[in-house]
Amino acid sequence: HGLTATEIESIRIESSRGAIDAVEHDDPDSPTQAKFSMPYLVAYAVVNGTVDLDAFEDGSISDPEVEAVRQRVTFAPDDERQYDDYGASVTVESTGGAVHERSQGEPPGTHDDPLTDTELRAKFEMCWETVRPRASAETVYRRLNSLEDIDNIATVTEVL
Repeated sequence: HGLTATEIESIRIESSRGAIDAVEHDDPDSPTQAKFSMPYLVAYAVVNGTVDLDAFEDGSISDPEVEAVRQRVTFAPDDERQYDDYGASVTVESTGGAVHERSQGEPPGTHDDPLTDTELRAKFEMCWETVRPRASAETVYRRLNSLEDIDNIATVTEVL
């Protein structure tokens, strides 16, 4: 809906009790806690447009703009959902009073809603660049993506 962080009055996420148990940190103070904080992840996405590996850097966790949005995020159980249900409903209220709602049965990247080839490659490259030069990502990705055609796994491991 094109809302900026300052135009959002509140965000309410409702999901299963299992989801709440898995992402239990409302106010993370470390990169590990940030990975398991629905309010933080939603706030980071609102401010930055996406959640990437930078979200788990100390500077991002303490970003005042992300913190201001995080304080307006509520993550609550939907007792109609099974414990291990991955779906969620999100309600965003703007400062102008408009209400936007969306529900999703499966999060992107799961078996039932897999990433596209383009999304998977972008995620691989983002992760790869944290440990190796980008130039080698193409070769590694191509080899990993064709494991079923490789006779000797050493052809993969030699480029790692």
